[in-house]
Amino acid sequence: MVKNTIKDLDPITVGELLLSFKDLSNVYAKKIDKKTSDFASLPVRLVIKRVSNNQVVDLLRVKGVEADERRNCFLITGLATSDDVVFTHEGKITKLNNSSIKIGDLINQFHLGKHILVDKMKISDEKFYSIPVRVAVIDKNNKVVNFLEIITSLMDDVGSSVFCHCIIDDEKMIRENQLAKKSFELAEKRYKNLIENVKT
Repeated sequence: MVKNTIKDLDPITVGELLLSFKDLSNVYAKKIDKKTSDFASLPVRLVIKRVSNNQVVDLLRVKGVEADERRNCFLITGLATSDDVVFTHEGKITKLNNSSIKIGDLINQFHLGKHILVDKMKISDEKFYSIPVRVAVIDKNNKVVNFLEIITSLMDDVGSSVFCHCIIDDEKMIRENQLAKKSFELAEKRYKNLIENVKT
Protein backbone atom coordinates (compact mmCIF):
# COMPACT_ATOMS: atom_id res chain seq x y z
CA MET A 1 0.00 0.00 0.00
CA VAL A 2 1.36 3.41 -0.98
CA LYS A 3 1.36 5.94 1.84
CA ASN A 4 0.51 9.33 0.40
CA THR A 5 -0.37 11.31 3.50
CA ILE A 6 1.07 11.84 6.95
CA LYS A 7 -1.92 10.01 8.44
CA ASP A 8 -0.89 6.90 6.50
CA LEU A 9 2.62 6.90 7.96
CA ASP A 10 3.66 4.88 10.97
CA PRO A 11 6.12 6.90 13.08
CA ILE A 12 9.72 5.72 12.99
CA THR A 13 10.67 3.91 16.21
CA VAL A 14 13.70 4.18 18.49
CA GLY A 15 14.94 0.82 17.24
CA GLU A 16 14.55 1.73 13.57
CA LEU A 17 16.29 5.08 14.01
CA LEU A 18 19.23 3.65 15.97
CA LEU A 19 19.59 0.85 13.41
CA SER A 20 19.69 3.41 10.60
CA PHE A 21 22.42 5.32 12.46
CA LYS A 22 24.39 2.07 12.81
CA ASP A 23 24.05 1.44 9.07
CA LEU A 24 25.30 4.96 8.34
CA SER A 25 28.27 4.37 10.63
CA ASN A 26 29.17 1.28 8.59
CA VAL A 27 28.88 3.25 5.34
CA TYR A 28 31.06 5.99 6.86
CA ALA A 29 33.82 3.51 7.68
CA LYS A 30 33.63 1.08 4.77
CA LYS A 31 32.48 3.08 1.75
CA ILE A 32 33.68 6.58 2.55
CA ASP A 33 36.79 5.10 4.22
CA LYS A 34 36.86 7.25 7.33
CA LYS A 35 37.57 6.34 10.93
CA THR A 36 34.59 4.80 12.71
CA SER A 37 35.48 6.81 15.82
CA ASP A 38 34.99 10.07 13.89
CA PHE A 39 31.38 9.22 13.01
CA ALA A 40 30.21 10.28 16.48
CA SER A 41 31.31 13.86 15.81
CA LEU A 42 29.09 14.37 12.74
CA PRO A 43 26.31 16.94 13.20
CA VAL A 44 22.69 15.87 12.82
CA ARG A 45 20.33 18.10 10.87
CA LEU A 46 16.70 17.94 9.84
CA VAL A 47 15.71 18.14 6.18
CA ILE A 48 12.12 19.36 5.88
CA LYS A 49 10.12 18.17 2.86
CA ARG A 50 6.60 18.85 1.66
CA VAL A 51 4.34 15.81 1.89
CA SER A 52 2.57 16.85 -1.33
CA ASN A 53 5.61 16.62 -3.63
CA ASN A 54 8.59 15.51 -1.49
CA GLN A 55 10.48 18.75 -2.21
CA VAL A 56 12.84 20.27 0.36
CA VAL A 57 11.79 23.58 1.88
CA ASP A 58 14.10 23.98 4.88
CA LEU A 59 16.97 22.71 7.02
CA LEU A 60 16.85 22.78 10.82
CA ARG A 61 19.48 22.14 13.44
CA VAL A 62 18.84 19.70 16.27
CA LYS A 63 18.89 20.68 19.94
CA GLY A 64 18.42 17.26 21.52
CA VAL A 65 15.94 14.50 22.30
CA GLU A 66 13.60 13.93 25.22
CA ALA A 67 10.65 11.76 26.14
CA ASP A 68 7.21 13.33 26.18
CA GLU A 69 5.42 13.71 29.52
CA ARG A 70 3.73 10.31 29.30
CA ARG A 71 6.88 8.63 27.97
CA ASN A 72 4.90 7.35 24.99
CA CYS A 73 7.14 9.05 22.45
CA PHE A 74 10.62 10.51 22.05
CA LEU A 75 10.80 14.01 20.60
CA ILE A 76 13.84 15.22 18.68
CA THR A 77 13.77 19.00 19.04
CA GLY A 78 14.49 20.98 15.90
CA LEU A 79 15.25 24.68 16.24
CA ALA A 80 13.21 26.93 13.98
CA THR A 81 14.95 30.09 12.85
CA SER A 82 13.66 33.47 11.81
CA ASP A 83 14.69 32.68 8.23
CA ASP A 84 11.88 31.58 5.94
CA VAL A 85 14.07 29.39 3.77
CA VAL A 86 17.48 27.86 3.40
CA PHE A 87 19.99 30.52 2.40
CA THR A 88 23.55 30.74 1.13
CA HIS A 89 26.54 32.99 1.56
CA GLU A 90 29.62 32.89 -0.66
CA GLY A 91 28.41 29.76 -2.42
CA LYS A 92 27.70 27.72 0.71
CA ILE A 93 24.48 26.80 2.48
CA THR A 94 25.07 28.77 5.65
CA LYS A 95 22.46 26.88 7.65
CA LEU A 96 24.83 23.93 7.43
CA ASN A 97 27.25 25.99 9.51
CA ASN A 98 24.79 26.47 12.37
CA SER A 99 25.67 24.40 15.43
CA SER A 100 23.71 21.18 15.80
CA ILE A 101 23.90 18.17 18.09
CA LYS A 102 26.48 15.52 17.20
CA ILE A 103 25.26 12.06 16.22
CA GLY A 104 27.21 10.51 19.10
CA ASP A 105 25.51 12.81 21.62
CA LEU A 106 22.09 12.10 20.13
CA ILE A 107 22.65 8.35 20.37
CA ASN A 108 23.87 8.75 23.96
CA GLN A 109 20.66 10.59 24.85
CA PHE A 110 18.65 7.63 23.58
CA HIS A 111 20.88 5.31 25.64
CA LEU A 112 20.22 7.48 28.69
CA GLY A 113 16.50 7.17 28.00
CA LYS A 114 16.92 3.40 27.81
CA HIS A 115 18.73 3.39 31.16
CA ILE A 116 15.87 5.29 32.79
CA LEU A 117 12.98 3.42 31.18
CA VAL A 118 14.41 -0.10 31.03
CA ASP A 119 16.84 -0.32 33.94
CA LYS A 120 14.98 1.88 36.42
CA MET A 121 11.33 1.77 35.35
CA LYS A 122 11.56 -1.86 34.23
CA ILE A 123 9.86 -1.63 30.84
CA SER A 124 10.98 -4.31 28.39
CA ASP A 125 13.70 -3.78 25.78
CA GLU A 126 11.14 -4.62 23.11
CA LYS A 127 8.78 -1.91 24.30
CA PHE A 128 11.59 0.66 24.51
CA TYR A 129 12.78 0.05 20.95
CA SER A 130 9.16 0.24 19.75
CA ILE A 131 8.63 3.75 21.15
CA PRO A 132 7.86 6.23 18.32
CA VAL A 133 10.24 9.09 17.54
CA ARG A 134 8.95 12.38 16.17
CA VAL A 135 10.34 15.86 15.61
CA ALA A 136 9.10 18.80 17.66
CA VAL A 137 9.96 22.10 15.98
CA ILE A 138 10.51 24.77 18.62
CA ASP A 139 10.99 28.52 18.39
CA LYS A 140 13.52 30.68 20.25
CA ASN A 141 11.24 30.64 23.32
CA ASN A 142 11.20 26.80 23.35
CA LYS A 143 7.55 26.82 22.28
CA VAL A 144 6.52 23.91 20.05
CA VAL A 145 5.28 25.24 16.72
CA ASN A 146 4.90 21.97 14.80
CA PHE A 147 5.32 18.20 14.96
CA LEU A 148 6.91 16.32 12.06
CA GLU A 149 7.37 12.68 11.13
CA ILE A 150 10.83 11.30 10.31
CA ILE A 151 10.81 9.20 7.15
CA THR A 152 14.50 8.24 6.89
CA SER A 153 18.05 9.19 7.85
CA LEU A 154 20.81 9.70 5.28
CA MET A 155 24.36 10.97 5.05
CA ASP A 156 25.92 13.18 2.39
CA ASP A 157 28.42 11.70 -0.07
CA VAL A 158 31.50 12.96 1.78
CA GLY A 159 30.34 12.00 5.27
CA SER A 160 30.11 15.50 6.74
CA SER A 161 26.61 15.37 8.26
CA VAL A 162 23.72 13.05 9.07
CA PHE A 163 20.33 14.22 7.83
CA CYS A 164 16.99 13.08 9.22
CA HIS A 165 14.43 13.64 6.49
CA CYS A 166 11.07 14.82 7.80
CA ILE A 167 7.79 15.68 6.16
CA ILE A 168 5.57 18.65 6.83
CA ASP A 169 1.85 18.50 6.09
CA ASP A 170 1.81 21.40 3.65
CA GLU A 171 -1.57 20.31 2.28
CA LYS A 172 -3.23 20.77 5.65
CA MET A 173 -1.47 24.08 6.26
CA ILE A 174 -2.56 25.38 2.85
CA ARG A 175 -6.17 24.32 3.51
CA GLU A 176 -6.06 26.29 6.75
CA ASN A 177 -4.26 29.29 5.27
CA GLN A 178 -4.02 29.89 1.51
CA LEU A 179 -1.08 32.26 2.04
CA ALA A 180 0.99 29.24 3.09
CA LYS A 181 0.95 27.95 -0.50
CA LYS A 182 2.98 30.90 -1.74
CA SER A 183 5.44 30.54 1.15
CA PHE A 184 6.03 26.86 0.41
CA GLU A 185 6.45 27.47 -3.31
CA LEU A 186 8.92 30.28 -2.66
CA ALA A 187 10.91 28.18 -0.19
CA GLU A 188 11.00 25.26 -2.61
CA LYS A 189 12.13 27.44 -5.51
CA ARG A 190 14.84 29.18 -3.50
CA TYR A 191 16.17 25.88 -2.17
CA LYS A 192 16.45 24.44 -5.68
CA ASN A 193 18.25 27.55 -6.89
CA LEU A 194 20.62 27.50 -3.94
CA ILE A 195 21.52 23.86 -4.44
CA GLU A 196 22.31 24.57 -8.08
CA ASN A 197 24.51 27.50 -7.06
CA VAL A 198 26.39 25.37 -4.55
CA LYS A 199 27.03 22.68 -7.17
CA THR A 200 28.49 25.12 -9.68
